[in-house]
Amino acid sequence: MKNLHFGKSKLSQAMSGRGFYIALAVSLLAVGGATYITVNNTLNSLNEENDLRLSSQPSTVNEWSAPQNSTATVDTPVSDVPKESSVDMEVSKTPDEPVQETAEPAEVPIETATHTETPQKLDWALPLTGDVLNGYSNGELVKSKTLNVWRTHDGIDLKAEPDTPVKAAADGTVSEVKEDTMWGMCITVTHDGGYSSHYYGLSANTEVRKDQQVKVGDVLGYVGNTAQAELAEDSHLHFAVRKDDAWIDPLSLTET
Repeated sequence: MKNLHFGKSKLSQAMSGRGFYIALAVSLLAVGGATYITVNNTLNSLNEENDLRLSSQPSTVNEWSAPQNSTATVDTPVSDVPKESSVDMEVSKTPDEPVQETAEPAEVPIETATHTETPQKLDWALPLTGDVLNGYSNGELVKSKTLNVWRTHDGIDLKAEPDTPVKAAADGTVSEVKEDTMWGMCITVTHDGGYSSHYYGLSANTEVRKDQQVKVGDVLGYVGNTAQAELAEDSHLHFAVRKDDAWIDPLSLTET
């Protein structure tokens, strides 16, 4: 029995030769299938992770804003992009655009109100009461009885007896007290407004001195008939008024 040998049939021999290759092919298919499944699962896992990462990132289309100094142009129009307001456009400027400086408001000088005193209107009065012997000639030539010449008469002659008080015609300051060879004793009073009053032919007995303040009606002196230029006339006071260095009619002040 133990030396019995069963011979292999032709079918078993054939199967034993091809079976090896069949088993090998099946093994390769099994390995390939397993490899495919593993790789496919790995790729799917990677895709899922990428999708998860992409979904967790913030949207860059809506939140991206161009730099203020960017000069790049975009050919494709994009909708739903917030427009810059006029204020933002004024603040954000390209480097090539010069910055416009805001001019500071010019300082306006403030005028300080200055108090200027308005000169009071002078009250004028004749220096004495008397008739007018010779009136103001207003630049016209009249014949002088004393000198027998034609000349202007720049004041008025008020008839008065000697020693008649001569009073200030308006408020002012005595600017001159002198004796003149032609007009005798003379007193000049300066007034506001460019006026000055002149009293000629006074006696030497004067009541005021230079730079003395006087009021209208204050006694300056007395009629003295000392004016050599008018000795041929009746006793009188020669009274004259100047305004800004020009003779004027005294009656134009006292009769208003």
